[in-house]
Amino acid sequence: GNGHSNNIINSSFNSVNTSNDINKSSKHIINSLDRIVYSSDPMEDDIPCRRPRLGQWLRRRRLDGSLNRVPVNFYPRIWNVLNHCQGISIEGLLITSSLTREMTSGELNFALTVESVLNRIPQPEYRQLLVEGLMVLTLVSEQYKDFVGGVIAIEQLVAEANNLFLEDQRQQEGDATLCCLAPPNGQSMNPPCQGTCGVCQFFYDSAPSGHYGTMVYIAKAVAKLVINHESVSECCLS
Repeated sequence: GNGHSNNIINSSFNSVNTSNDINKSSKHIINSLDRIVYSSDPMEDDIPCRRPRLGQWLRRRRLDGSLNRVPVNFYPRIWNVLNHCQGISIEGLLITSSLTREMTSGELNFALTVESVLNRIPQPEYRQLLVEGLMVLTLVSEQYKDFVGGVIAIEQLVAEANNLFLEDQRQQEGDATLCCLAPPNGQSMNPPCQGTCGVCQFFYDSAPSGHYGTMVYIAKAVAKLVINHESVSECCLS
Protein backbone atom coordinates (compact mmCIF):
# COMPACT_ATOMS: atom_id res chain seq x y z
CA GLY A 1 0.00 0.00 0.00
CA ASN A 2 0.94 3.68 0.03
CA GLY A 3 2.21 3.47 3.61
CA HIS A 4 4.68 0.76 2.63
CA SER A 5 5.79 2.85 -0.36
CA ASN A 6 6.38 5.89 1.83
CA ASN A 7 8.39 3.89 4.39
CA ILE A 8 10.70 2.62 1.65
CA ILE A 9 11.12 6.10 0.18
CA ASN A 10 11.76 7.62 3.58
CA SER A 11 14.43 5.08 4.56
CA SER A 12 16.04 5.32 1.14
CA PHE A 13 16.26 9.07 0.71
CA ASN A 14 17.29 9.79 4.29
CA SER A 15 20.62 8.21 3.37
CA VAL A 16 21.10 10.23 0.17
CA ASN A 17 23.80 12.75 1.00
CA THR A 18 26.28 12.37 -1.84
CA SER A 19 26.21 11.07 -5.40
CA ASN A 20 27.76 7.81 -4.13
CA ASP A 21 24.54 7.13 -2.24
CA ILE A 22 22.33 7.24 -5.35
CA ASN A 23 22.91 3.67 -6.50
CA LYS A 24 22.34 2.03 -3.13
CA SER A 25 19.41 4.20 -2.02
CA SER A 26 17.12 4.59 -5.01
CA LYS A 27 16.81 0.91 -5.89
CA HIS A 28 15.09 0.15 -2.56
CA ILE A 29 12.11 2.26 -3.67
CA ILE A 30 11.31 0.11 -6.66
CA ASN A 31 9.68 -2.91 -5.01
CA SER A 32 6.67 -0.76 -4.16
CA LEU A 33 6.73 1.60 -7.13
CA ASP A 34 6.43 -1.08 -9.79
CA ARG A 35 3.27 -2.45 -8.18
CA ILE A 36 1.69 0.97 -8.64
CA VAL A 37 2.79 1.62 -12.22
CA TYR A 38 2.87 -1.90 -13.69
CA SER A 39 2.60 -5.47 -12.51
CA SER A 40 5.84 -7.13 -13.55
CA ASP A 41 7.89 -10.20 -12.83
CA PRO A 42 10.41 -9.21 -10.10
CA MET A 43 12.94 -11.64 -11.55
CA GLU A 44 12.69 -10.11 -15.00
CA ASP A 45 15.42 -7.95 -16.51
CA ASP A 46 17.97 -8.42 -13.72
CA ILE A 47 20.65 -9.05 -16.35
CA PRO A 48 21.03 -6.10 -18.75
CA CYS A 49 22.43 -8.07 -21.68
CA ARG A 50 19.88 -10.90 -21.69
CA ARG A 51 16.22 -10.32 -22.61
CA PRO A 52 14.14 -13.53 -22.77
CA ARG A 53 11.10 -11.68 -24.15
CA LEU A 54 12.42 -9.15 -26.60
CA GLY A 55 10.04 -6.26 -27.22
CA GLN A 56 7.61 -7.10 -24.42
CA TRP A 57 7.91 -3.87 -22.48
CA LEU A 58 8.24 -1.67 -25.56
CA ARG A 59 4.95 -3.09 -26.83
CA ARG A 60 3.38 -2.68 -23.39
CA ARG A 61 4.37 0.97 -23.20
CA ARG A 62 3.15 1.66 -26.73
CA LEU A 63 -0.20 0.08 -25.90
CA ASP A 64 -0.63 1.86 -22.57
CA GLY A 65 0.47 5.17 -24.09
CA SER A 66 -1.96 4.79 -26.98
CA LEU A 67 -4.80 4.10 -24.54
CA ASN A 68 -3.81 6.99 -22.22
CA ARG A 69 -3.42 4.63 -19.28
CA VAL A 70 -2.14 6.03 -15.99
CA PRO A 71 -1.73 4.48 -12.50
CA VAL A 72 -4.45 4.65 -9.84
CA ASN A 73 -4.68 8.07 -8.13
CA PHE A 74 -2.24 9.47 -10.68
CA TYR A 75 -3.91 12.87 -11.10
CA PRO A 76 -4.48 13.62 -7.38
CA ARG A 77 -0.79 12.81 -6.82
CA ILE A 78 0.20 15.30 -9.52
CA TRP A 79 -2.01 17.89 -7.83
CA ASN A 80 -0.15 17.31 -4.56
CA VAL A 81 3.24 17.79 -6.24
CA LEU A 82 2.06 21.10 -7.71
CA ASN A 83 1.36 22.28 -4.17
CA HIS A 84 5.10 22.15 -3.48
CA CYS A 85 6.64 23.56 -6.64
CA GLN A 86 6.04 26.28 -9.22
CA GLY A 87 5.00 23.83 -11.89
CA ILE A 88 5.76 20.71 -13.91
CA SER A 89 7.15 21.02 -17.41
CA ILE A 90 6.60 18.30 -20.02
CA GLU A 91 8.49 18.95 -23.24
CA GLY A 92 8.13 22.70 -22.78
CA LEU A 93 4.43 22.56 -21.85
CA LEU A 94 3.88 23.92 -18.34
CA ILE A 95 1.40 22.56 -15.83
CA THR A 96 1.38 25.48 -13.43
CA SER A 97 0.91 25.29 -9.68
CA SER A 98 -1.89 27.86 -9.94
CA LEU A 99 -4.17 25.01 -10.99
CA THR A 100 -4.27 23.84 -7.37
CA ARG A 101 -5.99 27.12 -6.47
CA GLU A 102 -8.45 26.83 -9.34
CA MET A 103 -9.34 23.13 -9.12
CA THR A 104 -9.52 20.40 -6.50
CA SER A 105 -7.33 17.29 -6.61
CA GLY A 106 -10.20 15.03 -7.62
CA GLU A 107 -11.78 17.40 -10.11
CA LEU A 108 -12.28 16.03 -13.60
CA ASN A 109 -11.15 19.28 -15.19
CA PHE A 110 -7.78 18.97 -13.47
CA ALA A 111 -7.28 15.42 -14.76
CA LEU A 112 -8.28 16.54 -18.26
CA THR A 113 -5.82 19.45 -18.10
CA VAL A 114 -2.90 17.17 -17.21
CA GLU A 115 -4.01 14.56 -19.72
CA SER A 116 -4.18 17.17 -22.49
CA VAL A 117 -0.52 17.99 -21.90
CA LEU A 118 0.50 14.33 -21.97
CA ASN A 119 -1.55 13.82 -25.12
CA ARG A 120 0.61 16.39 -26.91
CA ILE A 121 3.39 13.76 -26.86
CA PRO A 122 2.95 11.84 -30.15
CA GLN A 123 5.15 8.86 -29.21
CA PRO A 124 3.11 6.58 -26.89
CA GLU A 125 6.13 4.75 -25.43
CA TYR A 126 7.78 8.07 -24.56
CA ARG A 127 4.55 9.29 -23.00
CA GLN A 128 4.55 6.26 -20.71
CA LEU A 129 8.15 6.87 -19.60
CA LEU A 130 7.09 10.41 -18.70
CA VAL A 131 4.18 8.95 -16.71
CA GLU A 132 6.65 6.70 -14.87
CA GLY A 133 8.82 9.73 -14.17
CA LEU A 134 5.84 11.63 -12.80
CA MET A 135 4.88 8.72 -10.54
CA VAL A 136 8.37 8.44 -9.05
CA LEU A 137 8.36 12.20 -8.50
CA THR A 138 4.98 12.16 -6.77
CA LEU A 139 5.95 9.38 -4.37
CA VAL A 140 9.22 11.07 -3.45
CA SER A 141 7.54 14.46 -2.98
CA GLU A 142 5.09 12.93 -0.49
CA GLN A 143 8.03 12.43 1.86
CA TYR A 144 10.17 15.39 0.77
CA LYS A 145 7.69 18.17 0.21
CA ASP A 146 10.33 20.90 0.14
CA PHE A 147 12.97 19.13 -1.93
CA VAL A 148 12.41 21.44 -4.90
CA GLY A 149 10.51 24.66 -5.35
CA GLY A 150 10.93 25.62 -8.97
CA VAL A 151 9.67 24.16 -12.22
CA ILE A 152 10.38 20.43 -12.56
CA ALA A 153 11.16 19.31 -16.12
CA ILE A 154 10.07 15.68 -16.33
CA GLU A 155 11.73 15.09 -19.70
CA GLN A 156 15.07 16.00 -18.10
CA LEU A 157 14.57 13.31 -15.45
CA VAL A 158 13.83 10.74 -18.16
CA ALA A 159 16.85 11.88 -20.18
CA GLU A 160 19.10 11.57 -17.12
CA ALA A 161 17.64 8.13 -16.38
CA ASN A 162 18.45 7.08 -19.95
CA ASN A 163 22.02 8.35 -19.53
CA LEU A 164 22.44 6.34 -16.31
CA PHE A 165 21.06 3.28 -18.10
CA LEU A 166 23.60 3.70 -20.91
CA GLU A 167 26.43 4.01 -18.39
CA ASP A 168 25.48 0.62 -16.95
CA GLN A 169 25.05 -0.82 -20.43
CA ARG A 170 28.58 0.28 -21.33
CA GLN A 171 30.04 -1.32 -18.21
CA GLN A 172 28.04 -4.54 -18.64
CA GLU A 173 28.42 -4.67 -22.44
CA GLY A 174 24.64 -4.86 -22.70
CA ASP A 175 22.22 -4.59 -25.61
CA ALA A 176 22.77 -0.86 -26.07
CA THR A 177 26.27 -1.58 -27.37
CA LEU A 178 24.45 -2.64 -30.55
CA CYS A 179 22.93 0.81 -31.10
CA CYS A 180 23.46 3.87 -28.88
CA LEU A 181 26.88 2.72 -27.68
CA ALA A 182 28.03 1.30 -31.01
CA PRO A 183 31.30 2.59 -32.53
CA PRO A 184 30.85 5.95 -34.33
CA ASN A 185 31.65 6.98 -37.88
CA GLY A 186 29.98 4.06 -39.59
CA GLN A 187 32.23 1.46 -37.97
CA SER A 188 29.24 -0.49 -36.62
CA MET A 189 27.44 -3.06 -38.77
CA ASN A 190 24.26 -2.71 -36.69
CA PRO A 191 21.31 -0.44 -37.63
CA PRO A 192 20.90 2.84 -35.75
CA CYS A 193 18.87 2.93 -32.56
CA GLN A 194 15.12 2.85 -33.16
CA GLY A 195 14.31 4.59 -29.88
CA THR A 196 12.28 7.80 -30.06
CA CYS A 197 12.95 11.18 -28.43
CA GLY A 198 16.62 10.44 -27.77
CA VAL A 199 15.86 7.45 -25.53
CA CYS A 200 17.49 4.10 -26.24
CA GLN A 201 15.20 1.42 -27.64
CA PHE A 202 16.46 -0.99 -25.01
CA PHE A 203 15.55 1.42 -22.22
CA TYR A 204 12.00 1.45 -23.57
CA ASP A 205 12.12 -2.35 -23.59
CA SER A 206 13.24 -2.64 -19.95
CA ALA A 207 10.83 -3.72 -17.22
CA PRO A 208 10.00 -1.04 -14.62
CA SER A 209 11.31 -3.23 -11.79
CA GLY A 210 14.45 -5.26 -11.31
CA HIS A 211 18.02 -4.14 -10.77
CA TYR A 212 18.13 -2.62 -14.27
CA GLY A 213 14.49 -1.47 -14.39
CA THR A 214 13.46 1.90 -15.78
CA MET A 215 12.10 3.08 -12.45
CA VAL A 216 15.43 2.38 -10.76
CA TYR A 217 17.11 4.79 -13.16
CA ILE A 218 14.32 7.36 -12.84
CA ALA A 219 14.59 7.14 -9.05
CA LYS A 220 18.35 7.75 -9.37
CA ALA A 221 17.64 10.81 -11.51
CA VAL A 222 15.19 12.13 -8.90
CA ALA A 223 17.76 11.40 -6.16
CA LYS A 224 20.28 13.55 -8.04
CA LEU A 225 17.67 16.31 -8.17
CA VAL A 226 17.24 16.04 -4.40
CA ILE A 227 21.00 16.13 -3.85
CA ASN A 228 21.45 19.15 -6.13
CA HIS A 229 18.63 21.00 -4.38
CA GLU A 230 20.11 20.26 -0.94
CA SER A 231 23.55 21.43 -2.12
CA VAL A 232 22.12 24.72 -3.40
CA SER A 233 20.16 25.22 -0.18
CA GLU A 234 23.26 24.63 1.96
CA CYS A 235 25.24 27.13 -0.13
CA CYS A 236 22.50 29.74 0.33
CA LEU A 237 22.46 29.20 4.10
CA SER A 238 26.25 29.34 4.53
